[in-house]
Amino acid sequence: MDSAELLRRKKPRVRVVEVMLDDTDVTERDRLVVEIARVERQESWDGGDMASPLPALKQRLFDIEEQIRSNTAKITFQAVPRTAWQKMIDELCDEDGTITEAFARGIVQASATDPKLSVDEVDQIWDTWSAAETDALYLGAWRVNREVRDIPFTSDGIEQILNTVSKSTTAPNEE
Repeated sequence: MDSAELLRRKKPRVRVVEVMLDDTDVTERDRLVVEIARVERQESWDGGDMASPLPALKQRLFDIEEQIRSNTAKITFQAVPRTAWQKMIDELCDEDGTITEAFARGIVQASATDPKLSVDEVDQIWDTWSAAETDALYLGAWRVNREVRDIPFTSDGIEQILNTVSKSTTAPNEE
């Protein structure tokens, strides 16, 4: 590939950040996960019975997962050109290079492509959303602009992706 083709074909990086619009269902999902584990343990001890609550609990879990998906918004970030990034650093960071909240807001606004966010909309988000949620947006914008993506070209790399499953939950530990 020659340099002209390289320049023509290179597309900006993209990253999607998911935001829960209403996380009430996540709390219920976590409660159900704990309840299902408890019932499964109980049934393994006593052999279970014909009136097991597991099928209904598992169905409720599937239903909740669907509700969670419908209450999740996706915000797509696209990398800005390096010159635009540097200009924001020069204009919005402290003299010693310390990142400011103005920079965080600015890079979110400049990188958000779907939906495209205005300065006023980013200000509204910062004024009404939690620090955890605004941090997630900022980190998404930061990462699309500053992190290099690993590219698994081998079947081992693809297998690693397919076998990596998040097992985390926000449910409290039962112990």
